[in-house]
Amino acid sequence: MKERRTARKLALALVGAGCLIFTPALRAAGMGDSEEVSKLLSEAKTEAFALKEDAAAMETFTRSEVTWESHVATVNLIKEHINAVGRELTKLDAARPTASPWQATAIDRIKPLLKELAANTEAIITHLNKNPRNLKTNEYKDYL
Repeated sequence: MKERRTARKLALALVGAGCLIFTPALRAAGMGDSEEVSKLLSEAKTEAFALKEDAAAMETFTRSEVTWESHVATVNLIKEHINAVGRELTKLDAARPTASPWQATAIDRIKPLLKELAANTEAIITHLNKNPRNLKTNEYKDYL
C-alpha cells in the first residue's frame, strides 16, 4: 500500500511538472524553461506511469492467488522501471543548473519519492529472496 501511495505521489509530481511544461502562459511569460529539462521531465513522467501500473498490479496480488514466479517477475519489472527513473533523475540533476525555478522544484520533489519507492522495492526483493514461496505474511502484504 505504501509503495502504491509513493508511486501515486511520484506520478502526480511528474504529471504536475508535465502540465507546466506545456502551459502556454508560462512560455509567453518568458520563464526561461530549459527544453532539455522539459524533455527529461516528460520522460520521467512516462516512467512514473509505468511504475503506477506496476504498483497496481502488485496490489491486486494481495487479493488473488498468484504464483511466486509472478510476484518475482513483477518486482523485477518494477526494479527496471525504478532504475530507468533513476537514470532520468541523474540526467535531471546534471541539467538542473539550466532549469527554470519550477523545473528545479520539480526535480527536488521527485528525488525523495523515488528513493522511498526504491527502498520499498528493495525490501520486497529481499523478502522474496529469503523465502519466495511465503507470500501470505502481513509484512509482505504491507509492502505491496
